[in-house]
Amino acid sequence: PRRAFVASDARRRGHLCTVGNPHGIHLKIGESCSDKRSHFSAWDGQERLARVLVDHAMADDAGSVEYVSAAGRAFFVGSVARVFTPGCKHDTVLVLEGSGGGGKSSFFRVLADAVLPGLFSDSVGDLSNPQSVVEATGGRWIVEIAELAGIRRAADVEALKASITRQEDTVRRPYAPLPVTVPRRFVLAATTNRSEYLHDPSGALMRRFWPVRTLATETNPIDLANLAAAAPQLWGEAVRLFQAGARWWIDQVADATAFAQWARCRNDRRESDPMEDGIIEALMGLAETYASDLQGFPLTEIAKKANDFAALDGNPAAISRLASLLRTLGLESRKDSAGRKRWHFTSASLRDFLERRASLREAAGAVRTRTDPPVHPLKQAKECVGTQVGTREPIRIGRPYPSVTIPGKVDANA
Repeated sequence: PRRAFVASDARRRGHLCTVGNPHGIHLKIGESCSDKRSHFSAWDGQERLARVLVDHAMADDAGSVEYVSAAGRAFFVGSVARVFTPGCKHDTVLVLEGSGGGGKSSFFRVLADAVLPGLFSDSVGDLSNPQSVVEATGGRWIVEIAELAGIRRAADVEALKASITRQEDTVRRPYAPLPVTVPRRFVLAATTNRSEYLHDPSGALMRRFWPVRTLATETNPIDLANLAAAAPQLWGEAVRLFQAGARWWIDQVADATAFAQWARCRNDRRESDPMEDGIIEALMGLAETYASDLQGFPLTEIAKKANDFAALDGNPAAISRLASLLRTLGLESRKDSAGRKRWHFTSASLRDFLERRASLREAAGAVRTRTDPPVHPLKQAKECVGTQVGTREPIRIGRPYPSVTIPGKVDANA
């Protein structure tokens, strides 16, 4: 009876490799390495992953075609990598954004069910507790972080950041004499209904997400039947790419265009700080000074230029908040020879702020050189008051009002 129960549980979890390793999953997707009869080995050779999110998740790739393509491909290849090499480094989460009822969660469920029913879960457990994560994700392959915007507290943000980057979990099983290390065989995905949800003052968590906007709605949802039909070919292509050594991350050098678009998309999702506009304006002015003098500047100088110096006086929380905002904007702090902390632009952030400054000046110059500006009617009336009709000659006190001849009427002064 005990052996039969273990076998039944093994099928539900996705084919156990051994009874001694209850979290080892031998997925059908992995059989394509040795079993040529697996339907995942029957890839027809047509490349689909480059447009998988556009074609099957109704992704909006306007202005970010390369990034959306790279994110979809990386998610699929990374999912396969976690099967063939459990515990491999895969520390980025695909996030589908859109209105409720569009089928965002179902997108991930259908992809997992195409391999084996039961491999999807929308519960990741307590991220701060490895034991809870292992219990919640055991036998799963794609695990969803439902409604990402709900993670608000600093402790929860830190726990999420640590969990995403973790490659294995160390836990103590019941009655086991020693803790065991469980390599991760699952990948994380996320969904949200909001457009701004990355509450991350440090900016470190933002680099762990591939945000993609879907146009799917409750009245026009994702075509899940079409996705289910295409899934075997999608996974088949992902297996071939993995076997060929394809990357499952977006490289800053090799994928420069996609990486730049990704950085912009992440920044668009970041919840803005009320003091950010003033700080950006101050940094645009400091960038010109810094370009000729690389000595850096103290935090107080930035606060003074942003008219926010009073808020820092004796307020460690405000100082920490400003420092986090500067790091998010691309600056870094270093100590000078006297041991004082100074803030410096990186080459990328210096170029960015100088370009912003130049753009503002160009826009201001265009306004000043505009020809024939429209004159407000009230201004025209003020210009006419106090002038003689026809000559625009100023009327002087004591001078008789000039005669005006109106056609068809008798001149009153004649």
